[in-house]
Amino acid sequence: MNALSDLIVKEGWRPLGIAAAAALVCAFFDWDLAAWFFLALAGALLWKYRKPARTAAYFEKGSVTAPCDGRVTAIDTLSDGSVLVEIETGWFDAALLTVPFVEGVSSFETVTRGTRLPRRSALVDTLNERGSLVFEDEEGRSVRLTHMLTLTPFALLIDTTLPGKRRMRGERYGVLTHGVTRLALPASTRVAVNPGERVYATQTLLGYMR
Repeated sequence: MNALSDLIVKEGWRPLGIAAAAALVCAFFDWDLAAWFFLALAGALLWKYRKPARTAAYFEKGSVTAPCDGRVTAIDTLSDGSVLVEIETGWFDAALLTVPFVEGVSSFETVTRGTRLPRRSALVDTLNERGSLVFEDEEGRSVRLTHMLTLTPFALLIDTTLPGKRRMRGERYGVLTHGVTRLALPASTRVAVNPGERVYATQTLLGYMR
């Protein structure tokens, strides 16, 4: 694997290339202000689509790790007894999405294209672009994940070949540049994080399913 592929995720090359090309064109025509803008944008995209060097820590069976980078914004109990953990991914967080189980079996449900309204909008849960997945381990314990975009020009990208394939925890399955991830954990889950905490994909333990 070459050094460039280790630097950023493959989905980042297209927007990064466009920004870099725009900077070169503006520099050629001596449009200095625009050239600096696109150069700064290219730098920001390079940071956003970076591929952090992370080693999956060992956790006991039934553990659930964070599928994305961000900050825990809510932990609630749903009407069916399951536990909802909400994580908000910001502009300074890496854009990667990773499998939260050890050898989980994943089921891809759908990606619904839509708007990218801000969190404060009353229509955010109705109109915003989102994707849903269900990860299930060998003992039948499952976690539903919903990724929703907010205030970003970049689409939600999820590997559509997920169903029927065994996945290792920490394996990357998509890209979320800015938005919210909601995990519905089984009612018996012992949550290991609190609202306000920062979490990191693959490395942060969210809880144990009993």
